[in-house]
Amino acid sequence: MSIKYVNDIQLNADLKSIADAIRTKGSTSASLSFPTGFISAIETIPTGGGGNTNEFGIIDKTISGTYSNSENTIIGSNAFCYCSQIQSVVFENATSIYGNAFFTCSSLKTASFPVCTRIGTNAFELCSSLTEVSFPELEHILGSKAFAVCSSLSYVNFPKCRSIGVSAFAECVGLLSADFSYSSAVTIASYAFMSCFSLKNVNIPNLINVEYQAFYKCSSLESACFSKVGSIYSSAFGYCYNLSIASFPLCSNIRSNAFAYCSSLATVYFPSCQTINGSAFTYCQMLESVSFPSCNIIYGNAFAGCSNLKTVYFPICSSMYSLVFT
Repeated sequence: MSIKYVNDIQLNADLKSIADAIRTKGSTSASLSFPTGFISAIETIPTGGGGNTNEFGIIDKTISGTYSNSENTIIGSNAFCYCSQIQSVVFENATSIYGNAFFTCSSLKTASFPVCTRIGTNAFELCSSLTEVSFPELEHILGSKAFAVCSSLSYVNFPKCRSIGVSAFAECVGLLSADFSYSSAVTIASYAFMSCFSLKNVNIPNLINVEYQAFYKCSSLESACFSKVGSIYSSAFGYCYNLSIASFPLCSNIRSNAFAYCSSLATVYFPSCQTINGSAFTYCQMLESVSFPSCNIIYGNAFAGCSNLKTVYFPICSSMYSLVFT
């Protein structure tokens, strides 16, 4: 019997009894009086671990305190969304978390998933009390806004994560430090850390790209040193007011507005950069000297508003557009 049969039933008083049976892993299911097939469906949930294991409407929204489960392998879509009283979750054997699983669990403080490898869209979005997450085996933050607007989250450490989705940590205004120390290539999507106003330290040693507005308005970020990044996309570090050092030894292309309005940026290191696009460093007012030994094309307004710029070095530049230094 597919659990989808349960999902299609109109939510009513009987559905809460089904939920109770699920949470007690079938121990009371035999005493329930429902149409043929219900009991067998309930009894397969704890061991089946299917994508609909904890689908929306089955979990009681008044569940509170700590929720611990060692049997489910997948947390279904919307499973605990709007469970405003739940404070802690532990899933010892869950390997995947589907979209919106813990969306707006406003009292959730800690989440432990020791074997989870994938997190879906909006999985923990708006969990405003979340302070601690443990995902030692996590490989992919796939969906957008997985941890977006988790305003109390101050530190994240994902040692095996290799891909960070769109807006994954956007507007996590309390986030101070992010550590993604995976030993191979790591990618981050657009807006991944956008508007993380408190973010000071980012450790992603094997990051290979910085997508559009990935660190946009991270106004506390002090340094951006990524030794393996090949391209920096538009507005990636725009309005990072406290950014003072940017070091990208392998970067070949800096897109438009990449460091726009980084007013504290004083040191840049781009020995491999070949192209600087329009307004890339506009209004970086602390820059006094720049050296781009491999650059051969600079687009308009690339250094516009850099009022303290005194020395420039572009030994092989063959094409320089208008208003580069206005």
